[in-house]
Amino acid sequence: MTTQYLTSFHPNSCQSIFEFFREWSYRVQPTQWDFSELPPRARDLIGEMHLVAHHDSAGFPFQVFLIEL
Repeated sequence: MTTQYLTSFHPNSCQSIFEFFREWSYRVQPTQWDFSELPPRARDLIGEMHLVAHHDSAGFPFQVFLIEL
């Protein structure tokens, strides 16, 4: 990834965010996420929630979420 890309990154869509993570070599697999088990206040604030990427390296899971409020 070029520094120019980093300084000009303006997340204006889900696709631009997915592309940002692809540029950083994440295995991006956008998945609609069910947030119905969150507390009511959180559910009221969230419009959509996507799991962008999931990695499990040596038993240490790491997940990237995109949450639209």
